[in-house]
Amino acid sequence: MIARIESGDVDPRLSTLWKIFDAFEAIEKEHMLVKDIMQSPVIHSTLDISVDEAVRLMENHGFSQVPVIDNGVPVGSISDDLIIKSMANKKAYKISQMKVSDMMGESFLTVSPATDLGVVSHTCLKDILPCWYWKKDGLSVL
Repeated sequence: MIARIESGDVDPRLSTLWKIFDAFEAIEKEHMLVKDIMQSPVIHSTLDISVDEAVRLMENHGFSQVPVIDNGVPVGSISDDLIIKSMANKKAYKISQMKVSDMMGESFLTVSPATDLGVVSHTCLKDILPCWYWKKDGLSVL
């Protein structure tokens, strides 16, 4: 997180946090469902691409993390934070040549399209989850 603040990718102001909380509060009042805000298709990585390719994928789409999908099933995630932490132990050129499968983290929370967003927002705030998405007849993300 510190590296992202220093690079200017993250706005560390308290006002940003209030905007996030206000958005969750508005969602709770409207009783919206996941299907009301989900996005499809999901931008994702596969197990067999290089970390360098995953970084380019995230940069091209403006994401700091993406799910890793294998045969339509979420199996993990890859994030810039995970990559940066790995760089402390290895040389950058070695990391860029690694496969996503060798570095990926845990999968994101998966929920049904019929799930109330109030439930999702409380879960995400409680556990500080980075992202969530669902799968049914193809992938979608919210």
